[in-house]
Amino acid sequence: MALLKSKVKSFLTGLQKDKVRDDSQINKDDIHQMQPTDLPRCRDDPKKTEEIIQEIKDYYFEEGCIDCSQRELESLGPEINMTSLEERIFSLKTRDTAELENVTMLQVSLQDAARTCVNARRSLKSARQGVSHGGLGLLGKHRKRERLHSLLDILKTLKTLQRTDTRLKVLLELFASSPRLL
Repeated sequence: MALLKSKVKSFLTGLQKDKVRDDSQINKDDIHQMQPTDLPRCRDDPKKTEEIIQEIKDYYFEEGCIDCSQRELESLGPEINMTSLEERIFSLKTRDTAELENVTMLQVSLQDAARTCVNARRSLKSARQGVSHGGLGLLGKHRKRERLHSLLDILKTLKTLQRTDTRLKVLLELFASSPRLL
C-alpha cells in the first residue's frame, strides 16, 4: 500500500507544472460557474500534493478492493444530502475534466518531444555519415597527395640521374679525346 501511495505521489509531483492558485479563492457558490482551467493546481506545491495523497482513503490502495464505490456510499451515512452530494460530484467532475485536459496536453507535448528526438537522431545520423564520407574523402585525397609527392621525388631523382649520365658522357668523350691532344 505504501508503495502504491509513493507511486501516486511521484506521478502527481512529476506532471507538467502549471500555475498555482490558492484553494481559498474558490467559493462553493462559484463551483457551478467554474471552468476546468479555474481549478487550483497543486503540482508546484509539495505540501498540497501530500495533502491530496493523504486525503485518499487507504482502501483505495488495497489490492483486494473490488467495489470502492460501495464503500464510498457507506461512508456517506444513512441520510444523504443530495445538494451537497451534487456539488461534490460536480466539483470532482470538473477536476477530472481539468486533469484529463492536462493529460491530453501532456500527451501532445510528449508526442512533440518524441518527434523532435526522432528528427534529431535522423539529422545526427546523416551528419555522422556526411562526416565519415567527408573524412574518407579527405583521407583518400591525402593519400593521393602523398603518392604524388613520392612520385615527384622519384622524378627529381631520375632527372638528376639523367643529367649526371649526360655529364658523364661528355666527360668521357673529353677524357677520350684528351690523350690525342697531348
